[in-house]
Amino acid sequence: MADVDKKLEAELARINAEFDKRIAAVLDISNDAALEPPVTLETGFTSCVVVENVPVVDDGPLLGRLTTLISQIFGRCGKIAEDGIFLPVDGNTKKTLGFCIVQYLTEEQAKTAVKALDKFPLDKAHTFRVSPYAVLVAADNTPDEYVQPEVALAEKPNLNHWLLDGRGADQFVLRYDQTVEVDWNTYDYTKTWNDPAQRQPEVYWRKEGWQVGFCGWSPRGSYLATAHPNGVVLWGGPAPFDKPLGRFEHLGVSKFDFSPNEKYLVTASAKAGVKADDVKEDDPKTVIFHDVATGKVDIYLDCVKKLTIDQSPPTGAAGWYDKYGVYNLGGPYAQSEWKNIHYYRNRP
Repeated sequence: MADVDKKLEAELARINAEFDKRIAAVLDISNDAALEPPVTLETGFTSCVVVENVPVVDDGPLLGRLTTLISQIFGRCGKIAEDGIFLPVDGNTKKTLGFCIVQYLTEEQAKTAVKALDKFPLDKAHTFRVSPYAVLVAADNTPDEYVQPEVALAEKPNLNHWLLDGRGADQFVLRYDQTVEVDWNTYDYTKTWNDPAQRQPEVYWRKEGWQVGFCGWSPRGSYLATAHPNGVVLWGGPAPFDKPLGRFEHLGVSKFDFSPNEKYLVTASAKAGVKADDVKEDDPKTVIFHDVATGKVDIYLDCVKKLTIDQSPPTGAAGWYDKYGVYNLGGPYAQSEWKNIHYYRNRP
């Protein structure tokens, strides 16, 4: 008898489960949400703009007139949606709050309104400020407490690494053929020059196969500067110098120097701006003052003189900038012994 009861219970459970399944299917089919297409709500309000500095008026005839005026002004930028102008009213004072929301039919029309009507002078006391609705929402969602952003700063090399040498030795740089070499100055004054150990320098860093015209140190020894056909490259920190610390473009650079605090790099080119018989107007930069930290050009000089038939450019590496000294660059104009020098300062 117990076995029969168990079989009946199992069969009833199966029938109930099948019934529930069919009822659920019927309910799903008869559901309005299944019969009608789903309604997509616009959450971004990309076709809406917020207008600030709107006149404050009472909730009455003036409100209707103000709504009509706003409709006329903003209707020039596109089709405004039905009931698309919302002027909120303070429940206590029964006055408008000084702003309104305008809804267009498309996002493009809203963008046109922002461009055309932002800073639109309605009268002497009211100038519209028009912003996309999304911008105001983002501002409203700004957290009350400031959170310091995490910025990954690039690790800079120790430019005074050479001072950590336990012997207190200096470094010097050699350039020969296509090789640049930095050596330790380990000369021992207690030994004679004929000692073979004195003739072999202790190499700190060497770079071969380089097209380098010349090189040199900055005043404090922070940088090693190498001059190439297209400009100057700065190196520094512990060897090997596998990553340049700065590149400063100046075609045909033939001289460079640093300011005493190493803030500026000055490059000069006798080729820049010089043609056979005239000035190269599209690139007159003969002397350039580079900002070492940012790499930007702060000042540049055009020291090229237009040549006549019986004149020719100075020969050798000197160039015009050596023959005619330039000085006093602190004022609005450069003073020089040569009146044809043009002085430019790039503003940030």
